[in-house]
Amino acid sequence: MLHNSSGMNPRDTLPHNPMKQNPVNCHRCRHFYVTWDPRFPNGCRALNFKTREIPSMVVLRSSGEPCHFYNPKDPGPKTPKKKPLVVA
Repeated sequence: MLHNSSGMNPRDTLPHNPMKQNPVNCHRCRHFYVTWDPRFPNGCRALNFKTREIPSMVVLRSSGEPCHFYNPKDPGPKTPKKKPLVVA
């Protein structure tokens, strides 16, 4: 079991809203994917698991630390705005 410097289990010290503690946005990570499994729609290729929740939340809850495998996706090329179609 993991313990922090105070000797307490880190899961016992998580706030009521863990998103404030979790800076990782899986939807912007290159390892995140959407699965075909309706029971487990979210997946993480880096940690090789599928879940109903956002994978980084599972990692935070189980380890007490944010995901260390977060790797932002490339932003990709900017697409120009389409001009409105004018029908004459």
